[in-house]
Amino acid sequence: MKKNGYYTILHLNPDAAPEEIDAAFQREKRWYEMEGRAFNDQQAKELTEAYMVLSDADRRKCYDAEQSRAVMTMEELEQKVRQDHRKTRLEQLVDDIAENPLKELLIFLLALLTFIISRKF
Repeated sequence: MKKNGYYTILHLNPDAAPEEIDAAFQREKRWYEMEGRAFNDQQAKELTEAYMVLSDADRRKCYDAEQSRAVMTMEELEQKVRQDHRKTRLEQLVDDIAENPLKELLIFLLALLTFIISRKF
């Protein structure tokens, strides 16, 4: 959702009173009915979602805080992704080989030896 998206959907200012939010939702809902459309398409769902968030004081406070949060720079985003990224087994293996190649070589040789022995019997 774009910045202040719920307010835009309901055609409200961010400092709108709860009564204005109720009135805006009813106005938009009536507009649907006047056009002869059922109130169950995608736009209606967005209107309902916007109303549900903005009409609840706690949810509105969280939404406003999230909307006013500064946007991350690309470097901050990449750092966050690196922190949250769990390494795959292959990535971990490559890192282990880079740190201690002899250990990984020994493990590989043991696995190969086990495979060869199992094929002979």
